[in-house]
Amino acid sequence: MSSSTSDLTEFSAVSSGSGRIASDAITGARPAGYAHAAGTSDPLERSPEPRDAIGQRPQTKRATASDRHALAEHLGDALSFGKDLETAAAACDQQGAAIAGLDLRNSLRALWKLRHVRSDDWATIVNKLQVVTSKVEFEQFTRDMAMAVRMSIESHLRPDVDNDDIRAVTLLLERAGMSPWKCLAPASEEA
Repeated sequence: MSSSTSDLTEFSAVSSGSGRIASDAITGARPAGYAHAAGTSDPLERSPEPRDAIGQRPQTKRATASDRHALAEHLGDALSFGKDLETAAAACDQQGAAIAGLDLRNSLRALWKLRHVRSDDWATIVNKLQVVTSKVEFEQFTRDMAMAVRMSIESHLRPDVDNDDIRAVTLLLERAGMSPWKCLAPASEEA
C-alpha cells in the first residue's frame, strides 16, 4: 500500500508474517485488545478460568452478614405468603390466592438468588418449590396443595437440610397433586 496512492497516509499497516498489526503512525496507538510488549503487538492472552474437579461445586462468593439477613427476611416472607395462600385456598378466595401465590413466587425467586448462603440440598428444595409454583394459576390451588407448599417451607427450609428432606418435600408435593418434575416432562400436544 503506497502512501502516494492512499488517502489514509496517517495510518500504516504491516502485513508481514511478524504478527504486527495496524497502528497509528503519528501517535503509535494500537487497537483495543492488543498490547505492546517488547516491541511487538501481540494479542493479549487471557488465562483460562480455573476449572473445578468434576462433580465439585464451583467456588462461589462467601455469604456476608447482609446475605444471611436478607435470606432470613425472604424466608419469613415466603412462609407468611405460604400461610396466606393456604388460608385463601381454604376459603376459596381466588383473588387472595392469586396475590399470595405471586408474592410467594417472588420470595422463592429471592431465596434462589441467595442460595449460596446455604447448602446444595437447601437450594434443591427451593428449586422444587419454584417448579411447582411456576406457570400455575394460584386461583386453582386446593387447600392441600397450598398446605404442602407451606409445610415444605416451614419444616424443610432450615439450615441443616439433607437428602431426607429432599425426599420428604418431593413426596409431600406429589401427594398434594403437584409434580416437582414437571419441568422435565415433555410438553403435551394440544390439537
